[in-house]
Amino acid sequence: MGFLFAAFHKAKNEMIKRFQRKKKVVEPYLKILDNRWDNQLLKNIHAAGYWFNPSYQYDTNEMAKYKSCSSGVLDVFERYAHNNQELDDQLTKEIMMFKNAEGDFGRRFAINTRHTIMPDQWWECYGSSAPNLQKLPIRVLSQTCSSSGCERNWSVFEHIHSKKRNRLEHRRLNNLVFVHYNLRLHKK
Repeated sequence: MGFLFAAFHKAKNEMIKRFQRKKKVVEPYLKILDNRWDNQLLKNIHAAGYWFNPSYQYDTNEMAKYKSCSSGVLDVFERYAHNNQELDDQLTKEIMMFKNAEGDFGRRFAINTRHTIMPDQWWECYGSSAPNLQKLPIRVLSQTCSSSGCERNWSVFEHIHSKKRNRLEHRRLNNLVFVHYNLRLHKK
C-alpha cells in the first residue's frame, strides 16, 4: 500500500516524459489513467500509505510534489481518533516526532533502513517512541493491493447468476453475492 500512490504518479509522469513530442498519442491514455485514479483509486488510504512510507516522508523533493496527500492523511487520522480529544493530542505530538525524525525515528539505524526494509516493518522496529501513532501506519502499510478479492467475488457471482436466475434485479443480485461471500468468510 505504501508504494501504490507514488508508483501511479511515477508511471504517469514517465509516460508524459517519454511522449513529449507526441502528446496527442499519449493524451487518451492519460485520460484513462486519470479517470481510473479519480473514480476508483483516489482514496485517503493510498495517500496515508504514501505519507507513512519513510522512504518518501524523509525525501523532501518527493513530499513537495504531492503536498495534496496530507489532506487525505488528516482524514484518516480523524477517522482513527473517533473524536477522542486525548488521542488527537497524542497523535499530533507523535506525528510531529515522525515528521521531524525525533526519538527513535532519528536513530542512525532508522535512517539507514528507510529504503531497505518494508515500511510496515520499519514502523514495527522504530515506531515505539510513538505508540499511539505506530498502530495506524502498520495497519495501513500492511494492506496489500491485489485483485484476488474481486476474483473471489466474481466466482460467487457466476454461481448465483446462472441461466435459471438471469432475471434477478441488480440490487437483489448484489445482496445475494454480498451474503454468500460473507458466509464463506465467516466459515473460514
